[in-house]
Amino acid sequence: EKGMEFNWRSSLFGVAVAGILALGACESNNIREISLHTLTTDFVSFGNGSVWTYVKQGDTTVKETVTASNFMTGSNRYDEVQNEFVAYDLKSNLNYDIQVRAESGLKDPIDRIVFVTRTDAQLVYGPLFWCNGSDFTGNSGDTVNFFPTYMVGDTPFSNVVELKPFNDPQFPPLYKSIAISREIGIVKKEYLNGDVYLLRSYKVMK
Repeated sequence: EKGMEFNWRSSLFGVAVAGILALGACESNNIREISLHTLTTDFVSFGNGSVWTYVKQGDTTVKETVTASNFMTGSNRYDEVQNEFVAYDLKSNLNYDIQVRAESGLKDPIDRIVFVTRTDAQLVYGPLFWCNGSDFTGNSGDTVNFFPTYMVGDTPFSNVVELKPFNDPQFPPLYKSIAISREIGIVKKEYLNGDVYLLRSYKVMK
């Protein structure tokens, strides 16, 4: 793979090795285990074989098929704390692949979730957001809203979180907004260039 490409699996291997080396430092009964919140996994954890099909708003002849692959879950060991992670790829036929990672906190029970999108030209980090078990928050300047019902074209979806990254002119985000439905996944993607993709069908594996 290209040297500049961010690779979750390589970094996870390094962390796993470090965790193994630390096993002798303390007894297992002293380990504090921190799991991901159910709210996090409901919104962002989808197994291999999950498939979503989108159409471009204003030009429905343009379709995007996204498939989940390389799913992995496990735990990392940091001294006397063991936290849980989930990581996988969302492979797109339009060359907008997203690497998803969710990891529970080390001190506070707050999960960290990050989307890393690979385009033809670059890697774009974000949205990056957090879950405390009852709701989601974003970076300073980001907007995070929850909708009991959210319309995607003519189709209503329930329990949707909409993330709007802060548009920093010096470091502009790739997305204007991303909407995620609980147990379904991304239902709408609006890029900063004005392109909007709407979910039309899906099959999710948990």
